[in-house]
Amino acid sequence: VAMRSTAADDETFDHDAVDTPSSASSTPEESPSMKALLLFTRPEGILTVSQAVEIAEVPKPVVSSNSLVIQIQAAAMSLEDLYTAIGRRPLLHISPTPTNPVIPGIDFVGRVADDAAAASCKDFKAGDVVMGCLPPVRVRHGTWAQYLVISPNNITKVPTNWTRSQAAAFGMSALVAHAAIQIVFPENTTTTRKQVLVGVVGASGCIGSLIVMLLAHKGAHVVAVCSEENSNFCKEQLGASHVATRESGGLACYRANDEGRNDKRPLDYVIDCVGGNRVEQDAAKALKKGGHFITTVGHGPEPFGEGASGGIGRGAVMAAKALRSRMVGDYSYTLVSASPFGIASKLENMANQVNQCTDGKGPPMRTNTVAANDMIAVREALDSVAKHTSGGRVILDFSVFDE
Repeated sequence: VAMRSTAADDETFDHDAVDTPSSASSTPEESPSMKALLLFTRPEGILTVSQAVEIAEVPKPVVSSNSLVIQIQAAAMSLEDLYTAIGRRPLLHISPTPTNPVIPGIDFVGRVADDAAAASCKDFKAGDVVMGCLPPVRVRHGTWAQYLVISPNNITKVPTNWTRSQAAAFGMSALVAHAAIQIVFPENTTTTRKQVLVGVVGASGCIGSLIVMLLAHKGAHVVAVCSEENSNFCKEQLGASHVATRESGGLACYRANDEGRNDKRPLDYVIDCVGGNRVEQDAAKALKKGGHFITTVGHGPEPFGEGASGGIGRGAVMAAKALRSRMVGDYSYTLVSASPFGIASKLENMANQVNQCTDGKGPPMRTNTVAANDMIAVREALDSVAKHTSGGRVILDFSVFDE
């Protein structure tokens, strides 16, 4: 899929520039509005989200107590956004209506835009460049818009030298990666575990790349599962010790030599960033007895039926699999997700760890940027995300509305 890129893709921020208007400058006669990408109806599936999204003028959000107005520069587009849009994330989903639409989006980067609101938050001032994500709770006003009102507890300042794309894609990916890494290396672990063997499925994606890089930096031996095309990226930029490409069988064939005998040590952990029952089946062939399967995604609908793909059914399957694995399984099963608590501190901590690994250059994420006002490009991008053909995290450039 050919997506139209914007010049903002590799652009770093001028952290000293203050070019955002204050909402305090609006006169009583004005009715402040903004551009946003909206859903007026609930799409039937992730492949139909692209046709349901529309661009429209909507009222600019009103700042509330203990919150900040952010002028969005860029926002990320992910499968999580699409699944939330179609109701596959029941704890997050709010049904859109023609008179009460929903703005999708979780991750963003932008500038603090309101002097009056910023005055009540000692850690931020108007013009500060910040990144963050909305908490995993029901939100009708997401990040695919020019402005966002958000708690300072959900943002952190963007480190110097990070690009707009890196910052926009970081939020939720970093929180999920943090949760997975904590199982392998709990926060109270003070020594490296060079003998720990971890397989990461989906290693070249935003979440997977953070996990591979940080685990390798902590001393783990990481086996990255990715496409042949991304094998050099995983080894040279992320630090994976070994790459098991999908084309060569991935984890299903990782331990086998040319004669078909298992001559490699089994894995202590497998971290799944792709999802589906096939991944778990392949992981079972590579895990040691008593190992740990950690998924950031969960199972596919097969063989449980479509009812298990959303709502109570999905939660019940996850709970049953985790309980069964601890009682009778050869390995433990854990589904990890982002916590709504401590978002700002976790983002700051993860950003610091990333900068230690990259000498301050930010996360080596693969991204594609499209202009948020180009609906042909936006719909192409949504389709590519739904079909897993985007080649990286898609970034919506909202700065085009300011030009």
